[in-house]
Amino acid sequence: MPKLTHFFEKPTEASKVKMAIVVEYFAAWSQVMASQGSHRIAYLDLFSGPGRYDDGTPSTPLRILGSAINHFNENVRKVTYFIFNDSDLISATKLEQEIRSLPRISLLVHPPSVHNFKVDNELAEFYSSFKQAPTLSFIDPWGYKGLSLDLVKSLAKDWGSDSIFFFNYRRVNPGIVNKALERPISDLFSYDVLLELREKIIGQSTQMREKIILTTIRQVFKGWDIPYVFPFPFKNERGTRTTHYLIFVCKNFLGYDIMKNIMAKHSSYRIQKVPSFEYNPAKASRIAHQLFSLEKPIDDLKSILLRDFSKKQSSMRMIYETHSVDKPYTARNYKDALMQLETEERIHTNRSERKARKGTFPDDLIVLFP
Repeated sequence: MPKLTHFFEKPTEASKVKMAIVVEYFAAWSQVMASQGSHRIAYLDLFSGPGRYDDGTPSTPLRILGSAINHFNENVRKVTYFIFNDSDLISATKLEQEIRSLPRISLLVHPPSVHNFKVDNELAEFYSSFKQAPTLSFIDPWGYKGLSLDLVKSLAKDWGSDSIFFFNYRRVNPGIVNKALERPISDLFSYDVLLELREKIIGQSTQMREKIILTTIRQVFKGWDIPYVFPFPFKNERGTRTTHYLIFVCKNFLGYDIMKNIMAKHSSYRIQKVPSFEYNPAKASRIAHQLFSLEKPIDDLKSILLRDFSKKQSSMRMIYETHSVDKPYTARNYKDALMQLETEERIHTNRSERKARKGTFPDDLIVLFP
């Protein structure tokens, strides 16, 4: 496997960002689950790899285990089951050896298990057949073989279960209209969704084509009652095209909000303090050298809020929870926009009655829109 061997020589900067997002979400998710009295939670990695790059850098499985071992909440070490898998026996064997040699691995009450099975459509049927304990699953295949939206659904269907998967946009995008790749692409989306996508993207621009594909993925999960889908794109070296996505799906707003803040932290740049929600160092460099940006995302958010909440009254928190889904804004961005609108006297609040200090915008502050 020459390509896979080359892949594990050393981590790219994009790979480091991807690993950081997954590990930080695991730390936050496991804290929430362990604090809520869950007696059994699980972390599942279906395409684990050998555990370490050739240059000695630990990859995601070892980083996840390190996060659990060093977690400030000792319940995480007591209740978490770790399941790793790689269809390549050599990689699985190496990972098992790396896990055994981890410092303080014995602190984990449940020793991690490493498996060597093929990920296919039957696995989705298997996980769909029973209710599982809260599970965070990570699906990061080489390419896209083995990945399907059905598999993600089966892993994210139950309470407390969230999923993060690698979506190889650079390879999937041309495959949608390539009849030679109809079988694997239909396994990924389903045949009906594939046909729908083919019809929608014909004659579309590059940007619109990408938007249609991502919108379709969101709609598929929302049709399965998994309403929160957040994609984080990784751009090529010139920053002109998307190579792949890290896509997060869950059923609970808390998990969505936590992941949004993690992805905001790892965004390549910010405009008006609004995160880009993408890995794009090339664009970040261009923006840094600009005297000013034509993009005004906070100004846009102010106009959107005035339009969408016209003649309505709501708390800051409810505005954020009901309005921010599928939008590239954090709670901090909403507070900034609302504070500006209040200063401009374009909205009214109960600041005096609430005794809220100037320069703050508490979650329970009530906003009245004209």
